[in-house]
Amino acid sequence: MGFDHKPGVRLGGNTKKEKTREELLEVVRAERAARNDVRRKATAAVVIQRFWRGWMARAALRRQNLQTLLQTYAPFVAQQEQYLTSEQVVADLLPRALMLLLPQAPGMPMDLTATRHAGSTPTAAGTP
Repeated sequence: MGFDHKPGVRLGGNTKKEKTREELLEVVRAERAARNDVRRKATAAVVIQRFWRGWMARAALRRQNLQTLLQTYAPFVAQQEQYLTSEQVVADLLPRALMLLLPQAPGMPMDLTATRHAGSTPTAAGTP
């Protein structure tokens, strides 16, 4: 009756449980590319943050220098009897005025108060 026939074994199968070498290499390449993309994006974020923080620090320093400049030298504009010494102009007024006009170059020191001499505050002519 046909019971003596064994069913045939299919060697091809419908699903593959093991990956071939090329498939495994492709998965590894994709994972490596994803890691490189994450690393590249993190580096780009750090560069943007560094630029933004530097820009904001220079803007804050410019505002601070402008405020100091106005508080210190406004009386000289209002009263013509007051004079500045050449040391005061070179050590304090000129660097602050230039800071307001020109953007600070990257890598250059931003602290202009370090160039100021101790005790060199503007005084009226003829007063100690």
